[in-house]
Amino acid sequence: MANKTYAYTDADVWNLFSNYDETREVAEYITKKYPSFFSKKDAIMHATRLLNDSNYTKAEVLSGKADETIDLIYKAEVYLAQSIRNNEENKVPLKPVKQHKPIITFKRALTFGLAVAAVTIVGKEIKNTNKKNEEYVNISQNIGMLTSLPDSEDYLHKRDIVAQNTYSLGNGNYAYNTNQMALDILEFSKGNNDLFSLALYDTYYNMNYDKLRNIDDVFLALKINTPSESANEGLNNSNYFVEYVLNDIVNNGLVKKDSKEYQRLLEAVESYKMVKLKVDASSAVYGKLNDSDQLAINDLVDFVSELRSILGDKYKDTIDKMVEGTRGR
Repeated sequence: MANKTYAYTDADVWNLFSNYDETREVAEYITKKYPSFFSKKDAIMHATRLLNDSNYTKAEVLSGKADETIDLIYKAEVYLAQSIRNNEENKVPLKPVKQHKPIITFKRALTFGLAVAAVTIVGKEIKNTNKKNEEYVNISQNIGMLTSLPDSEDYLHKRDIVAQNTYSLGNGNYAYNTNQMALDILEFSKGNNDLFSLALYDTYYNMNYDKLRNIDDVFLALKINTPSESANEGLNNSNYFVEYVLNDIVNNGLVKKDSKEYQRLLEAVESYKMVKLKVDASSAVYGKLNDSDQLAINDLVDFVSELRSILGDKYKDTIDKMVEGTRGR
């Protein structure tokens, strides 16, 4: 049976939940936190998600324990609005979306209003990646082939995830489709947490402009498009890419949690998170950090290549076999 679409007004939705005091109180808390931003309908949707999907209690939300999650939702909504406005102004056609199997469920799409912008402007220069280590290039190419349709241009030219989702906007400008990058990572990993990390790090590695801001956009899209009951603890316990990397290097024994180095990196990550919540959604956070925190973040993301190498060595044969299985289809 085909899905039907119903046009509910704000009043309809508000009245629909009038007997659900907890949901309504949480929705009112959200609208008070960001006055005149969320409609009643959207506030109800987000309140339902906080109580049902994220398993917050009403008391926890009202006491501020869910504020960081609400802030992320707000950032995503602002980012979407800005991107829609920019696209309307530019009117530049983008490369057609790849014909992948849909990953976003109706429930999650409704809950978040698809609040992730599809496009992030990345600047005029896209650097040549031919100088990268040959082993890394092969991993990137194989991941790209597994996220594209056989016989497609992306597949035949072995384009990595970033290359597949980089578009010309004319006049020498380019854009990243960060939402599709996230969907590609999920399609490739298929629930395997190690493959998820490998594809995430590979995507960061292959970005050529404003890497931290763009990978945070990818990371936000991953959180929105991943079921709340996901077994991926790294994703569940992190809201930003640098936070994910910090947790991962500890889990892999690259930094000890009781060390001064960990404390230094943790303080930088906390500073990064605080600045991220305060700045405009399209702003680069890194440049607003102090010199000490910038150095620590540099040191942290230097681990990405090492983590990528560890996972690449572990899964190289598996990925090769996966690619072989796509040939001749």
